[in-house]
Amino acid sequence: MARIASTQETIQASGSDRRKEQWQDARFVVGFLGFAVVFFTIAVWPSTAAALTASTVYALFAAVLLGLASRAGVLKRFGAANMITCFRAALSAILAGAIANADTLAESWWLASLAAIALALDGLDGYVARRQKFTSKFGAFFDQEVDAAFILVLTLLLLASGKIGIWIVAIGLMRYILLCVGVIWPILATPLPKSRIRSSVCGLLVAALVICLLPVIESNMATLIGGAALIALTLSFGKDVIWLLTKAPRSRPA
Repeated sequence: MARIASTQETIQASGSDRRKEQWQDARFVVGFLGFAVVFFTIAVWPSTAAALTASTVYALFAAVLLGLASRAGVLKRFGAANMITCFRAALSAILAGAIANADTLAESWWLASLAAIALALDGLDGYVARRQKFTSKFGAFFDQEVDAAFILVLTLLLLASGKIGIWIVAIGLMRYILLCVGVIWPILATPLPKSRIRSSVCGLLVAALVICLLPVIESNMATLIGGAALIALTLSFGKDVIWLLTKAPRSRPA
């Protein structure tokens, strides 16, 4: 009887380990969230175009993510922190789908609510990674790129809703422009040191964009808030560019 009980415990433990490994697999996480994105957009967004846009954006994101996760060796050990970041990416894809109907959805609370959830989760992934001692270059890169994509989506929503002019998209494109210039001028691609000021500006910037999505915020007020956010980001980027040009370490010729 003792041997049978021991065998049953071993089988149960093995099954529990397999379920845990399944939840830790990036492919399972990405697939599960993919179904959630499709279901939500079909059920809530008012057009087929919105659902197709969200699904396409998420599919492209998933393909890139799984490729990078495989190269980084975290495909089967994705971690709770990366799961949170992946959930934020799924929310960004859902919001991207809403761009097709932003003029009508701007009057509902869906856009601001989903964006607020994504904003609230920002920073939680880093906290969880540090708490579980599971920090990695991949996780930091993943978090940074999801943040950048989220900001771009928010600016496109504000443009499509008619609340703010096309200049608001400069906020979302600024980092990507710097990356493109860095390909031609490598000194601008040098990794920046951590900065509380930069992190604070980014957090306040996203909060400002989310506030602009609130149905109670009219176009004039949204323009003022968006303009202040653009000025703050421009000053922050200018500070970083000056550091890169004057203080960034340069590789010496062989």
